[in-house]
Amino acid sequence: LQTILAVGGGSTIDTAKAIRARIMFGDFDVKDAEAPLGAPTLIAVPTLPGSGSETSRFFVLSDPDTRAKRARRGWCYAPDLAVLDPDWLTGAPPRALLLGAFDAFCHLWETFICKNERSPVTDMLAATGIANIAQAMRELLDTGTLSQKSCSALQLASALGGYAISNVRVGMIHALGEPLSAYVTLAHPETLWVFYSHVRAHYDDVIQDRITLLNNALGGQALSQLDQLWARGFRELGVDARIRDALGASDVTADALVNAAMRDTVLLKEHPKDITWDGVHDLTARALRAA
Repeated sequence: LQTILAVGGGSTIDTAKAIRARIMFGDFDVKDAEAPLGAPTLIAVPTLPGSGSETSRFFVLSDPDTRAKRARRGWCYAPDLAVLDPDWLTGAPPRALLLGAFDAFCHLWETFICKNERSPVTDMLAATGIANIAQAMRELLDTGTLSQKSCSALQLASALGGYAISNVRVGMIHALGEPLSAYVTLAHPETLWVFYSHVRAHYDDVIQDRITLLNNALGGQALSQLDQLWARGFRELGVDARIRDALGASDVTADALVNAAMRDTVLLKEHPKDITWDGVHDLTARALRAA
């Protein structure tokens, strides 16, 4: 096998990465290894934005019995080529575009406010990608569709997000959102939205310098305006109602999510503000109640 062509969303591209891993190593659990000579070329063609799998060094597999997700990492898993064709996004449902854009935004945002691992290079990725997302979301919510230019901008933001998370850790929004997926039938960006505003409220007071830097990069479109677009989109496109129904039917507890999040020792040192189990529990409980 010389080439693997992955045409689809993040799950499709992750599946292709897993196939390539099995071909290269005979296993899925090999971490941070070099690709052997003769490994098949992987070409990723994302048909929706968001996951960043088209450029990232990660792939995620789900346990079909528990729905728990487990990530594998290694530069050898990153696609050799990503083809960003805006025609794939033409006619995509607005809700799918909204969710994909929010997924990409969370990748860029959390790497931007990471305490230690961030750098001027990853700041540049985040500022460029978030500016693209802000432009596209305003157009999507005002017109119900995206021009080809905005489709290209959104695809680029997704790809930049993949680069960003390959070099800098994501944070608390992901640490709580990912374990929630084991309890509810919600898409990954929907689980992130449950916690986004509550995590932001927890640490915004200590990252005002980062917010100012990002606002300058947005060229007059303040981050708060993008937050208003997110709230509007999730409300108008029915995502808030879907999240509310899913959480109401689940048996998820704040304890379970916090225990999962606090096992991440990197999160403890990279979160922009000191955290405790009790503090994260209060935040999580509020988020679950508010949703």
